[in-house]
Amino acid sequence: PHEVAVTPDGSRIYVTDRATPIVSVIDTATNRIVKTIAVGIGPGGIAITPDGRHVYVTNRMANTVSVINTAANDVIATIFIGSGNSPTGVAITPDGERIYVTNSGSASVSVIDRITNTIIDTVMVGRGASGIAITPLAIKEKPTAFDVFDIERARVKLNQRAARDRFRIRGNFVLSDTSDGIDVLNENIMVKFGTFSETIPAGSFIRDDDDDGFQFNGAKGGITQIKIRDDGEFRVRAKGLDLENIDLSKPISFSLQIGNDIGKTEILFNEDGRFRQEE
Repeated sequence: PHEVAVTPDGSRIYVTDRATPIVSVIDTATNRIVKTIAVGIGPGGIAITPDGRHVYVTNRMANTVSVINTAANDVIATIFIGSGNSPTGVAITPDGERIYVTNSGSASVSVIDRITNTIIDTVMVGRGASGIAITPLAIKEKPTAFDVFDIERARVKLNQRAARDRFRIRGNFVLSDTSDGIDVLNENIMVKFGTFSETIPAGSFIRDDDDDGFQFNGAKGGITQIKIRDDGEFRVRAKGLDLENIDLSKPISFSLQIGNDIGKTEILFNEDGRFRQEE
C-alpha cells in the first residue's frame, strides 16, 4: 500500500498499491476490501473529486493517470501524461474542475480538465516535483436561512444492487428579508440528502425552455437534474446512488443551498419510500 483517499461521505477508502498495479476499495462499515481495480504500472498518488464521483490515480511507471468512476468502481479513462514524465502527486481544486499532477521526471505540473479528461496546460517547476496541495475555498459567513422551505413531494427508491438507489424531491422556498438575493447562474449550489452530498459548480445551470427558471442536467451516479424556478419552486432528481445508510423508519435530512442562502428540513417516508406528510 502506498497512498490513501477517503470519499466525502466517508463510506469508501481507496488505496494505491505500487507493488501491484491496483487500487483497493475498502468499505468503512466493515473495514473489508470490496473491490480491486486494475490501473497503470506504479500507482502512487490518489485524490477524489469533491462530489465523490471520480478518483484520479497517478501511475508513475506507465506515465498515465487513471480515472475511476466510484459508482461502478471501474476505470473510465486513462490520461497519457507523456513519456519520461513520471506522474507522482495529484490534487483537485475545491470546485472539482481541475486536476493538478506533479511530474517528477520532467520538473513540471500537468493541469487536467475534469470534463474532457485532457491536459490543458503544463507548468514548469523545480526538479523532482512530487507533493502537491491546493488552497481551500475561502471561509464564508454563516448561510442565511430561507424564510420558507417546504417539501411538497418526495420519493426515494432503494435497490439491492449497487449504484441503483435514487431520489426525487419537489418543494418551494422564500428568501429571508436579510438575504442579498440569489444568482443561480453564478453561484455554487449544494444538495444534501442523508449522507449524500453534491455541489454543482457555478456556471452549470442554464435558463430553461419555458424561461421561468433555471435548469441543471447531470450524469447518472449523482444529481441528474435540478430545476429552480423564479417563483421559488424547485425540483431535485438523483440516480445511480449507493444510499446504504438511509433508514426509512427515521426522518431523512435534506438541504438545498444556493450561494449563501440555505433551506434545511427533514423528510418522512413510508416503508416503500413514498413521501409521508407529518401529522
